[in-house]
Amino acid sequence: MSDGNLVSVRDLRVTFQTRAGEVQGLRGVGFDIAPGECLCVTGESGAGKSVSALALMRLVEFGGGRIRGGSLVFDGRDLARADPEAMRRIRGNRIGMVFQEPVAALNPVLSIGRQLCEGLIAHRGLSRAAAQAQALELLQQMRLPEPERQLRQYPHELSGGMCQRVVIAMAMACRPQLLICDEPTSALDVTTQAGILTLIDRLKQETGMAVLFISHDMAVVAQMADRILVLRRGLPVEEGPAARILAAPRHAYTRALLAAMPRLGAQADGPAPGPTGPPLLQVRGLVTRFALRRGLFRRSTGPQVHAVEDLSLDLARGETLALVGESGCGKTTAARSILRLIEPCAGSIRLDGREIMALDAGALREARRDMQMIFQDPQSSLDPRMSLARQVAEPLANYGIGTAAQRRDRVAALFDRVGLSRALMDRLPHELSGGQRQRVAIARALALEPRLIVADEPVSALDATVRAQVLDLLAGLQRDLGIALLFISHDMALVERISHRVAVMHQGRIVETGSRAQLFAAPAHSQTRRLLAAVPPLARGWRPPDDSGAPVGVIHPPGHAPAPVRWREVAPGHQVLDGPA
Repeated sequence: MSDGNLVSVRDLRVTFQTRAGEVQGLRGVGFDIAPGECLCVTGESGAGKSVSALALMRLVEFGGGRIRGGSLVFDGRDLARADPEAMRRIRGNRIGMVFQEPVAALNPVLSIGRQLCEGLIAHRGLSRAAAQAQALELLQQMRLPEPERQLRQYPHELSGGMCQRVVIAMAMACRPQLLICDEPTSALDVTTQAGILTLIDRLKQETGMAVLFISHDMAVVAQMADRILVLRRGLPVEEGPAARILAAPRHAYTRALLAAMPRLGAQADGPAPGPTGPPLLQVRGLVTRFALRRGLFRRSTGPQVHAVEDLSLDLARGETLALVGESGCGKTTAARSILRLIEPCAGSIRLDGREIMALDAGALREARRDMQMIFQDPQSSLDPRMSLARQVAEPLANYGIGTAAQRRDRVAALFDRVGLSRALMDRLPHELSGGQRQRVAIARALALEPRLIVADEPVSALDATVRAQVLDLLAGLQRDLGIALLFISHDMALVERISHRVAVMHQGRIVETGSRAQLFAAPAHSQTRRLLAAVPPLARGWRPPDDSGAPVGVIHPPGHAPAPVRWREVAPGHQVLDGPA
């Protein structure tokens, strides 16, 4: 080590070869990290944050990048000149990494337990039994609700937030000297995020682990960073102690990043009150349960997961209802059940008076012209081999709307509407930034001119400036087209910005519902108060509320009859669940 630093990066230059020629990813980036120190790297999408981390792990070469110059000194050794075998011994052992996209980082054909045990057996020499015990302890630290069961599950059986906690557990399994976290909490709700940040900070203090923390969320950066490095288009624009940069940023770009962050209470006026006409969407008593499957042949067992239990909501034309809650509370399952992408067990779903639950396959296909979904991860919801124009036109082609030329014109108009250049129409998804991909997903959802759009965490992976642009786009489209928007999120500051009404979910049930102003000014349910209290402010020294209690699962034996929903009216239009949930 030099000067007491565990990591010393100097003049790092990385390039990528594209069809348009060589593109510079990093231009002269340098930083140091001492043992027990957290360096936060921040900037907009495309700034070079992830490239810096991948270069340090020598993984950038597997993604088409080349290190053109500079040094990557880790514990006295220049990794830029290390051979592949040496890097295999370092990765996952002395350097752990939490990747940005948890689903892509997990092997879909291996159980969670097996993936957790691999590193423990390979690097720490544990027996299978000892590795299993350690894996269980790691999942308990991540506050997964049923850790014993999740060890036997596969990635597709977990929510996005739960997958992220598994990836964090894998990175921390071998207690590395350096932990690289690439947007580790972007898919997590605020209460889980607070717990994970506290855990990383505690391990850093107890073990002397250094942390390279990448985030576009300046509030998270404020809580984690000892020092901050700001990147823009591959260039470092500002670096220094966190307290100084947050209090008095010197570069205009840093000031813009701080100004773009949504903050609780900053949207005091919020959107105008929502429409008061008859509801377009009416959901009553929606129930969705899943049978647990275990064993080699994945047979159903007795217990069931009560993912959605007796859920009811109304949504008017031109209105935004935010469905908010922790990871695993049932938000996404409820959304997919409403669209019948997952078949509910019971309940009524009416769209403009038409009972969706009674439709056969053909009628349901026609009804889906009026209801579309924007998925959480545009990277996985777009076909990597298909041009953007073809993907946006696909819904039109599926319903036989227009000629090929007419569909091409319609796609061009949709690109204009969502703020994308027509020059991008024939590109592939990997050639766009995350924000641009999400705009393509929005354009595709608009292609059939639906009356209802379900947006499932549509901006959780985007940086603050792009996030604001996408939210403004959705709000503008709603005003212009009168679309009803069911907005699913775990981010209370975003909910405050975009919603007319809010419904808080917990353990499969809505526990509180009311106008945006009612819930943020006078939250009546303990879960709503927990969510608000766990939102980190854009200030140093904040500590999350104590939330050490064990999570409660929603697994019940066959024949279990949950207590009926009883509501208590706090104020006109503001209701809270009366009883346990």
